[in-house]
Amino acid sequence: MCIFFLDFIFSEGGEGSPRAVKTKNEKHTHTHTTNNMDEASSRGDLDRVKYLHEVVKALCTANAMDWAASGGHRETVKYLHEVVKAPCTTDAMDLAASGGHRETVRYLHDVVKAPCTHWAIDWATKGGHLDMVRYLHEVVKAPCTYRAMGWAAENGHYEVVAYLYEVVEAPYTKDGFQLGMVAYRGHLKVVEYMHGVMGAPITRYTLERANMGGHPDVLKYMLEAVKESPLSMAMTCEAYLEAETLFLHDKLKKLGKETCCGDPPDLYRMRDLCNTAGEFNDMFPHIELPHIELTGDPGAGKSKVSQIVDGQTPK
Repeated sequence: MCIFFLDFIFSEGGEGSPRAVKTKNEKHTHTHTTNNMDEASSRGDLDRVKYLHEVVKALCTANAMDWAASGGHRETVKYLHEVVKAPCTTDAMDLAASGGHRETVRYLHDVVKAPCTHWAIDWATKGGHLDMVRYLHEVVKAPCTYRAMGWAAENGHYEVVAYLYEVVEAPYTKDGFQLGMVAYRGHLKVVEYMHGVMGAPITRYTLERANMGGHPDVLKYMLEAVKESPLSMAMTCEAYLEAETLFLHDKLKKLGKETCCGDPPDLYRMRDLCNTAGEFNDMFPHIELPHIELTGDPGAGKSKVSQIVDGQTPK
């Protein structure tokens, strides 16, 4: 029985036979050299790619072309396609476009005939690559989604936004959410275009986002653009009277939201609070409120809210 077992182990079919060990090592070497080929391609190391292919006889996967394209390594892509005969996926075009690698994208489209998906334009807009977006739209006829407009706008790429709207007619959200994201990042020129040309609405959300982002120029533009009761329709007292912005932190904490504004917020009460720190007219000179009689003690010349701020009991 032992003799039979040892004969099996060292026979051609046995696990410990020289042939079995050699086959196992060949599989390991094959995987190792394939990974090396893919990794060298991703770095654009053309000399190493040539060595691995011509001397080591290493194979590669579609990752080699895809990763080389993503880094804009056109010469490596060309060698892989024309000499190695390596395949590629849609990632090659999509990733090359995302990095703005125009020559690589042109080679993939014209020579390799590589396809792409909507991610090509979507990702290209995120980086503000206008020439790439134009080429993909006009030559490649690539599609795009609402992400293209959103990412271009949020990153402040005004010219890309205008091209997407006027030429591509790209889809975009029309409920003010996108404008709010742009306002939060302070891209005034894009905000002006989206509201003035694209008709993106200014809502409570958009103004709160501009305020939260700390962009008074954007906030001022949007408040001036809204003609009817800008504050009452757009801001809550918590957002509008931020402690760091209006220097009323301690006093507002004592008041609470219900005391200083209603629904919609009372502009006059808000003005009274701001005026205790001398901030309202300085920050918002474009908002004109009609003169009203104060409701506090006429002799003291203070409103009830102003009395509360100063720690007094209103009459």
